[in-house]
Amino acid sequence: MPSRASKRQKLESDPAIDPKHAAFTDWARQRDIEIDRVEPAALPGRGIGLMTTKKIKKDDQIIHVPAEAMIKPQTDLYKIADDKTASISPQARLAATLMHMDSTKDDEYETCSSVWPTSDDFESSLFWYSLTAHTASPPWYDSMPATLRTASTRLMQDFRRDLLSVQELEHESFKNVTAQSFVYFWTIANTRSFAWKPHGRREGVMVMCPFLDYMNHCPSGEGCGVSMSEEGYTLTANRDYEIGEEILATYGAHSNDKLLVHYGFTMPGSADDSIQLDSIILPSLNDAQKSDLENVGYLGNYSFFPSTEEICFRTQVALRSKSMTSNEWEYFMNSGDDIGVDMDEEIKSDLATFIESTAYRRQLDLSSLQLAADHASKPTFRAAMEQVIQRAIQINSALASFQTSHSSRQ
Repeated sequence: MPSRASKRQKLESDPAIDPKHAAFTDWARQRDIEIDRVEPAALPGRGIGLMTTKKIKKDDQIIHVPAEAMIKPQTDLYKIADDKTASISPQARLAATLMHMDSTKDDEYETCSSVWPTSDDFESSLFWYSLTAHTASPPWYDSMPATLRTASTRLMQDFRRDLLSVQELEHESFKNVTAQSFVYFWTIANTRSFAWKPHGRREGVMVMCPFLDYMNHCPSGEGCGVSMSEEGYTLTANRDYEIGEEILATYGAHSNDKLLVHYGFTMPGSADDSIQLDSIILPSLNDAQKSDLENVGYLGNYSFFPSTEEICFRTQVALRSKSMTSNEWEYFMNSGDDIGVDMDEEIKSDLATFIESTAYRRQLDLSSLQLAADHASKPTFRAAMEQVIQRAIQINSALASFQTSHSSRQ
């Protein structure tokens, strides 16, 4: 998916939108999905989204998907040897259900999937490239920003785990299932599903909410309200809307690394974005400082928030470990305040120095990524690499801005 703008502006839709979307809207209404004053629209350069057709007032209901209209996991599919129920993640259950529905030419699946992204739409994503690469760790892999690399590795581990669990199922639909045959359904479940807790059930499930999944993402706190109940899912206006505005809602308070790896886009300037600082801070700490931080549970997982140029509390603790006495450091950890002189500017100046010391390495990494993109064997691989490069540039720019703001105060 492309990046999603969150500005309040009227959008020009593409008049050439495929008629299948209008047909799907009619089908959704026949399923008792309530759709009020919005329709799917092709947004130039940004895919399909929801656009208002009439004015909407704050707190008006826009969409309601009743539980009966959801696509839910089919529990009879999850049997393994000795008639036991498999231990399988909620996402894998939904993906397996979609795979089964496809194999049986299920009418509901056929209708819903007609407006979903195709396999070709996903091929330029970093996740799909990683899945089809001939090596688990290509030469440029270590040149990716650390948080992007971590998110990519985690997503691949989740997929491999879910694939193995589905391969153990006894149902005929899953005979000879492979990564290539399963990945599309798993990606649809990963990018378009909703968490839902049915009535009387202790555990929640992942479900598909037809039509509601047209909505595009915006940073947390900026979009429409999405509420879940036993009766279904409801989308409510967060403000007044004019005709021709896009309806947005948040997929979660995700960093741009997660958005890129899971959904294939980033949102520059998002208040939800964060940048991991471990590769910048940890090399500056000696063994004793690392040991002290580990003993109090503050070793690693350091973050910088580019929209505000603030650093997380864990980062503040780590940086203070280099310049405080043990009593001063313990006081700060317990209270969040410095016992004497405020150290905020001093530790930010220290961080600016550490950022500067890693700038050359990060530029080399960026050059390696660009070289890999320039020699890409397929257009889809180049597209995936360009996404990674743009994220690396975002990170380097944000860190350089922080360095410029605080290095002069040394």
